[in-house]
Amino acid sequence: EPCKMSKGKATRSSTATSSTPAPVPAISNDILPGRFTEHEWNTLVELEDGEELVHDLVDTIVNGVLNVIHERHMDENLVPFSLGWAEQMMEDVINWQFLTHDPGECHTDPADWEADEEPIRPPLDSWGRGSVPSRIIELPVEEAQTEAEEAEKTKHVAQQDERSS
Repeated sequence: EPCKMSKGKATRSSTATSSTPAPVPAISNDILPGRFTEHEWNTLVELEDGEELVHDLVDTIVNGVLNVIHERHMDENLVPFSLGWAEQMMEDVINWQFLTHDPGECHTDPADWEADEEPIRPPLDSWGRGSVPSRIIELPVEEAQTEAEEAEKTKHVAQQDERSS
């Protein structure tokens, strides 16, 4: 029986070698095929991370310095500002307590109290909403009468047309 087993194994292996394996597709690590590889991508990401770290460090340092400068500015100006504010408040209270009499206007001319003339109308703004420039053309009297008669005739004809319809 040991011979049969070895014979069966040999048969199986001969059938397995007779089939051809499928070709393995080439694995591409390109982000943009032919232009941008995964290695180039990783290099850019590392550079960007380094730049972000430096930016964060500079931002932290600058903000710390600005906070110190602001605190010193506030400490230096606190007393002068407070004294100026308190002085102004005391002056206001004293002025309210001792109001002075207003004598009014002396020796005024009555013409100063008259109303002013109405100003002239400004020109229309061509960009203004609803503004349509118009011109009034004055016709000689004869032309104006003939145009008025023609307008009256057309009005009369239009009224007759409406009645007949």
